[in-house]
Amino acid sequence: MKNFAFILSIVLLFCPLLLSAQFQVGHVTDTFNDPNRSRNIGVEIYYPATTGGDNVAHAPGSFPVVVIGHGFGMGYDAYSNLWNVLVPKGYIVVLPKTESSVFPFPSHPNFAEDLNYMPTAMELENTDPSSTFFQHVESRYAVGGHSMGGGATFLIDPINPLITCLFGMGAADTNPSAIANCPNISLPSLLMVGGQDGVSPPAANSELMYDNLLSAEKAYVNFTGGAHCYFADVNFLCDLGDNGSFGISRTQQQDLRDEYLCPWLDHHLKDDCAALASFVDLLDNDTDAVNEHTYQIATPTFAQIPDLCQGDTAPTLPTSSIEGITGTWDLPINTSTVGVFTFVFTPDANQCATTTPMVINVNAATIPTFNITPNLCVGDTAPTLPTTSNEGVTGNWDMSINTSTAGIFTFLFTPDTNPCASTATVTVTVDPAIVPTFNIIPNLCVGDTAPTLPTTSNEGVTGNWDMAINTGTAGIFTFLFTPDTNPCASTATL
Repeated sequence: MKNFAFILSIVLLFCPLLLSAQFQVGHVTDTFNDPNRSRNIGVEIYYPATTGGDNVAHAPGSFPVVVIGHGFGMGYDAYSNLWNVLVPKGYIVVLPKTESSVFPFPSHPNFAEDLNYMPTAMELENTDPSSTFFQHVESRYAVGGHSMGGGATFLIDPINPLITCLFGMGAADTNPSAIANCPNISLPSLLMVGGQDGVSPPAANSELMYDNLLSAEKAYVNFTGGAHCYFADVNFLCDLGDNGSFGISRTQQQDLRDEYLCPWLDHHLKDDCAALASFVDLLDNDTDAVNEHTYQIATPTFAQIPDLCQGDTAPTLPTSSIEGITGTWDLPINTSTVGVFTFVFTPDANQCATTTPMVINVNAATIPTFNITPNLCVGDTAPTLPTTSNEGVTGNWDMSINTSTAGIFTFLFTPDTNPCASTATVTVTVDPAIVPTFNIIPNLCVGDTAPTLPTTSNEGVTGNWDMAINTGTAGIFTFLFTPDTNPCASTATL
């Protein structure tokens, strides 16, 4: 157990180093043949290796591929700044060498087809046991280029279905026009330009390509003070055409390009959602470039669950958003407790979406109560039942009070729209009217002993008389009986 703990501590110590390890750069020269065009395509390929050098063994694992097309009159070797950044990060970089002459003038359609064929050629390498790339190619491809190579990238039609995304650096329009072909392109695309490009001015080239693309995800990055040729290494012919004074250096421009290109590739070729977040943040906030883009971090949305009542059957939160983003919630709904609760949805891995909260109210159950006189008498003016309870719940009664008939009556209250309020009942007793009666006292004579008037009627109604009997005077006398508290008993005379 102690040995296991020691080994685990060593693994944990070196995990960050392993995760951040970069590859050495291997290199081979090869020639691919496109049988559909009977065309040989010379290529230079740089790849992840454990030891740098020519024709060295490939690093273990499979890796996505980046195809890079060169500029007009430029060779593949003008882009060492690119392969020396991308290969250590785990990319195979393929550079076709065709159409590199100045005279005769290069064929843009042929170069576009050469770029388009590269994924097919690398798929064949992946299945060839004699190839350096046998079982080392992941079928994820980005195709792009600089200047003419950038324009040729957006001239490809139809696009090889193996290609995942396209990019251009100072892309120049082609013959036929890449700008005119861009409405046929819907792949994710990144166009980067130098703001002071003197060879392919952005407003007449890359900017028009960007505008014409039908891609749902596309970005246009204009590096302030940047040049056309600074995307490449020093190249006499290119630098001659781009002669001028620029606001940033070649190294600065290449560093800025890599800040955009690397997370963009990581997102599209490695499904790295953190890279997408970094890329979008850079697009939105970078002060070294003027950007346009349609990229965004997806936000899952859900149909709002309405307020619930304490004790309700708790609904299940959906595990897929309206947009089809799947994930999990931090906890289930529980209606046993009243309150306002926030539930957080976390998307599953590699969906590049943000977490999303949903706030749900669990309200207390309400039983409506009313202040209603429980006892009435036949013939009383019938009171109106209130349509608002003591708790503020509005609703309606199934019937109104009627005092024309004696009896015990139950009335049902139904709330209007309050989902947490229950129905309620009240009971009202309508008592019959009572006229108190008494046994008749016979005639008396003056001087007789005066009898006491009874304080309880024959019906059991108690009360008081307005005066007592007095036999000191002859006459006919009326005595008034007033009931004590019985609301349905009337006064009586004797």
